[in-house]
Amino acid sequence: MALLRENRVSGVGGGEGGSTPGWITVADYGAVGDGSHFYDGVAVAGSSTFTSISANFTPAINGKIIIIYKLGATYGEMIVDTIATVAYVNASTVTLSPAAVSSITDGQFYIGTDNTAAFSAAAAAAAATQLMQPSRVGVEHPPVTKITVPSGIFLLKTLVNVSNKLVVWEYLGGASIIPAS
Repeated sequence: MALLRENRVSGVGGGEGGSTPGWITVADYGAVGDGSHFYDGVAVAGSSTFTSISANFTPAINGKIIIIYKLGATYGEMIVDTIATVAYVNASTVTLSPAAVSSITDGQFYIGTDNTAAFSAAAAAAAATQLMQPSRVGVEHPPVTKITVPSGIFLLKTLVNVSNKLVVWEYLGGASIIPAS
């Protein structure tokens, strides 16, 4: 087994770019950090039509996912309301599948690639990998797996199972994970 410190490179944690040698990166499993965040979504409960003036939808949006939020019971609380796949209609309109759960005006939403499969594949690889943490004199540390997430906004339909392993998720320069559940 390799020691984690042998695999480190300077600047890890705040840098940009590719994977660190010896560590797993979600990009190697096809993850795409192309998510975008907007605050002007409009949906009607039960309708498949969703609009946003600021999103400026294009045909490239077909097949992407959207995570739509609604206000919660307490001030500032945001709750996932709708998770859907989108189809382009025009620059301000997409079709949702399935339809919106609630009516929302000026709603907060994320739209982008569903990275659940890529993150799950990286987690499965991580579960099979055991890197030893650097030890201090007389202190034993359990094996750890490190998964790096490059810069970008990554959308997930579901949380990822890491098979009860100790996993360190390292976010490089501006990385965000937006889980829908």
